[in-house]
Amino acid sequence: VYMALALGGAAGGLVARAGAGYVPPADLLLLLPPLAALVVIQFGVVARRLPEVPENHPDTADEADGGLGPRLLGRLLKRYPLALLIALNALVVTLLYGLSEFLILSFYEARFTSEAELAEFLSLLFAVMQIVEFGLLYTLTRVLLERTRPLLRNLVFPLASLGGLLFLIISPRLLAVVVVHVNIEAVSNALFLPIGNANYVALPLGFQGRARTLAEGIFYPIGLALAGAVLWTVDPETAFLQVEFAALIFAGLFALLSAGIGLLFLP
Repeated sequence: VYMALALGGAAGGLVARAGAGYVPPADLLLLLPPLAALVVIQFGVVARRLPEVPENHPDTADEADGGLGPRLLGRLLKRYPLALLIALNALVVTLLYGLSEFLILSFYEARFTSEAELAEFLSLLFAVMQIVEFGLLYTLTRVLLERTRPLLRNLVFPLASLGGLLFLIISPRLLAVVVVHVNIEAVSNALFLPIGNANYVALPLGFQGRARTLAEGIFYPIGLALAGAVLWTVDPETAFLQVEFAALIFAGLFALLSAGIGLLFLP
């Protein structure tokens, strides 16, 4: 599935790159409604072909006894602290993503004065990022998931994120910005998401749905909100430097949380 997403993204980037030279960049958005309609049709076809799961199926029975209330949440975190680290990781990586996006877009805005030039650059870069993502999925992701210890595989993406931000701080040039951009888009999809999904395997099946709800339904949007709050409060005069510093701090925290997940995974 991740490899198919990468191929689709590469195709979209190349189509946008080809079209940007002939039509105004904003008009490329007109391609989205027919693509959305195609997705709806595809999901309809898939839904008709899925077998129905009985209500008392063992994989769903434990999930049917209630939602994620305060009492159940406390029980989950007390018995499985790994779930809390996974949720906090989702919060911090989302916050880091939001701050990095600000740095990237601010740099591009200053670097490219022409909208058409920026559109051509971003569409080509997006296609390249998806190709990088596909290459990582094909060559590295499975090796990390199947042949490395949880600590090592959980630290690969956080350390890459920390290294990319340090590179940007030391050398604030287009190359460094592209490295950070490729990391948060392609490397995160190729490494962080599959490895993050694998971390849920350490939790009992009946708790996995609740742990995902906690991480992706509660902490993920909180991370987005906190990123917005940080950007809202920075001084416009020195916003780039302040956000760089904040992103570096959260990148370090992200690495520490990921190390904790790797250490707690097996016990």
